[in-house]
Amino acid sequence: MWRNGLAVHRQRRGWTQLDLALKVQCDPRHISRWEKGSRLPSLPWAFRLAWALECHIEDLWWWDPDEDGKSPEDPVETE
Repeated sequence: MWRNGLAVHRQRRGWTQLDLALKVQCDPRHISRWEKGSRLPSLPWAFRLAWALECHIEDLWWWDPDEDGKSPEDPVETE
């Protein structure tokens, strides 16, 4: 499962979603969607966010295996 630390890093700086959006020059709705996990940013946006927050991309999003131990490379089972 993908974990998301974007909101935590933004809040540590005391920034609103609008503040971060202005720093990376995107629509604040994107920040909201990225924080909720309903969307993931493209790689260029992820680099911009990490740069603005002075951290690594891996600090913002990382893979945490769920209880069955699957990795992101494992095929997804569908019905």
